[in-house]
Amino acid sequence: METGWLVWGALVLAGAVLLRWLVEPLRYLGLLAGRMALGYLCLWALNLVGLAAGFHLPLNPVTGLVVGVLGLPGLATVYLLHRLYS
Repeated sequence: METGWLVWGALVLAGAVLLRWLVEPLRYLGLLAGRMALGYLCLWALNLVGLAAGFHLPLNPVTGLVVGVLGLPGLATVYLLHRLYS
């Protein structure tokens, strides 16, 4: 019976070490996902206003991430690339 407790103790310790090792990258992924959501929100608002002016920017993961991470320069980049290739 003592080996059962040792195995469970080793599994719990290994799980705690693994969780501690994975928390930092998961935190950065969460921040990146939040910025992507803000990028989507900005692009959506711009597209809503752009209906009256007659322009539209695509909503996809790449444009959301670029606008979310880079901010206004990213928005300008997405707009210029869209105008260049459409």
